[in-house]
Amino acid sequence: MSTEGAWRLPVRDVLDMTVPALVRLPMPGTRCGERLRFRVNLCNIGPVSLCLRGRKWTLHAADGSVRVVEAAQVFNCRPVLERSAVFSFGGELTFPAPAERVELRLFGEDQVHSPFITPPLVFPLKVRRR
Repeated sequence: MSTEGAWRLPVRDVLDMTVPALVRLPMPGTRCGERLRFRVNLCNIGPVSLCLRGRKWTLHAADGSVRVVEAAQVFNCRPVLERSAVFSFGGELTFPAPAERVELRLFGEDQVHSPFITPPLVFPLKVRRR
């Protein structure tokens, strides 16, 4: 499943998505590049179990560049979240210039195979740089 044509997927707010940890770091060897290290927690707040099939990042850098990254998994797996279950993952994103906006959308299907895409989780970038 891809988010290409995602406007056809119903948007369902079935996950409580939070970013409990985010660190901004300069990218070695670049004048203005930056890395974001993060942790994301997902909690199924919907009425049924969900299977997450993939993710879509939209990365906006301060120099105006935009990068879209899609994957057919959520960090090397396709987690199934029962009601109230939590799934956590972490990672790192790189930018050619300071990050201006980061959005994450997840897509999947519920237990009766109804597909969905989540509203975007916008990362809180107003954090202290190291």
